[in-house]
Amino acid sequence: MERFQASRPNAFPFVVGCLDGTHFKINTPKKDAISYYDRKGNYSIIMQGICDSTFRFLDVFIGYPGSCHNANVWKNSPIYKGITCGEIQLAKDAIILADSAYPLSKYLIAPYRDNGHLLREEKQFNYYLSSTRVFIEQAFGILRGKFKILNHIDIQNMEEVSKVVLACVILHNLIMRNNFNDSEINYPLENFEIFNENDAEMHENINDTNEGIIKRNNLKMLFVS
Repeated sequence: MERFQASRPNAFPFVVGCLDGTHFKINTPKKDAISYYDRKGNYSIIMQGICDSTFRFLDVFIGYPGSCHNANVWKNSPIYKGITCGEIQLAKDAIILADSAYPLSKYLIAPYRDNGHLLREEKQFNYYLSSTRVFIEQAFGILRGKFKILNHIDIQNMEEVSKVVLACVILHNLIMRNNFNDSEINYPLENFEIFNENDAEMHENINDTNEGIIKRNNLKMLFVS
């Protein structure tokens, strides 16, 4: 939390990680190819990632077919199951930031959907959330920039594809731990296949919990000036 808070003047409070999913292009699978066909017209697998404020990945979940929605990947990930069953304990008040594709809970906070009628404090809440959540998009950008193999993984076996992605993530973390440099974040994000918050607006999420709604509304009050 302290590192995220110190990362920039407008940092969102209580953050321990930022969550999102990204797609990696693959060859046309021999089995169940339609499941891997994403809505951008590519065959791909998804990597769900959670990063810290130094762009290192705290957790990754790799291999779901490209047609899956990010919220479904989250609900099937080991970290989601670990948190919900109590096996993974987050610090009191700790939250993970996500975009609006993800369901609200007491530990996972997403922005208010912009229906054209947001209150000023809701817009300000979204601004502060997005300014911190961008860490995960930057982490994806750095990863792709360092490992060009991720632009198109030319391997047929799906298990091997996931191993390649995981190996790149491990090497990325080692590099960022030992050679972190602020200049690393300057890769042009628009060149990367990141399904961002605008993409998420295409999907209504009906799995928000009451605890999540209450938690977000309480956090919103921190931005009332």
